Amino acid sequence: MPIMPGTHKLGPEKASLRIETKRTGAAAKAGHDLLIQVKSWHGTLEVAQDLGQSSLTLGADSGSME
Repeated sequence: MPIMPGTHKLGPEKASLRIETKRTGAAAKAGHDLLIQVKSWHGTLEVAQDLGQSSLTLGADSGSME
């Protein structure tokens, strides 16, 4: 389903925000790959008729990461 042009508000009530980390290079043998859930965040998606003019603004509370 295509996203219709206009302003779309995003947040945890409509979607999830995850941060995935991967290890590469020398660090690949140590540490852990992580999947971090951000519980408190908000975003605004501006979809233009010309998709090249569309934009996404995102803000997140780093204290809400689990």
